[in-house]
Amino acid sequence: LDLSLILASHTLASGTPVIATWTDAPRGLDGASTIRAGMRADALPLTPSERAERPAAALLLHARLVHALCVAAASEASARLQTMSRALETSERRIAEQERHLRKLHQEATTQEMLEVLGGRRSARAAWRRARPGRSSHP
Repeated sequence: LDLSLILASHTLASGTPVIATWTDAPRGLDGASTIRAGMRADALPLTPSERAERPAAALLLHARLVHALCVAAASEASARLQTMSRALETSERRIAEQERHLRKLHQEATTQEMLEVLGGRRSARAAWRRARPGRSSHP
């Protein structure tokens, strides 16, 4: 008995399937000739090549269509991924700009508050000095 497998391992970019065959003789079957003699007909009726061409052509066309659809879907997914990546980068950049702006505003507000406190302290000192004209020492 001979064992042969025909496999369509993958397709080319054109959609043509790559066919690989694997043939191996079974090991350890001493009675292979007895089994073969006992078989009246082929276990699997094989189709002549003339009758197999039409279904094979249809199968090839179907494989090419499926391959083209897969390529289109992969291309669309890739385009979406690139768009989402660009959107993420843009949003991260804008968030960083807003954070810098907020830090600057916070710093300006803190500085203004400090200036107001110092200004108030100075005016309080001046008022205190005016209220006590006889003394020239500082508190």
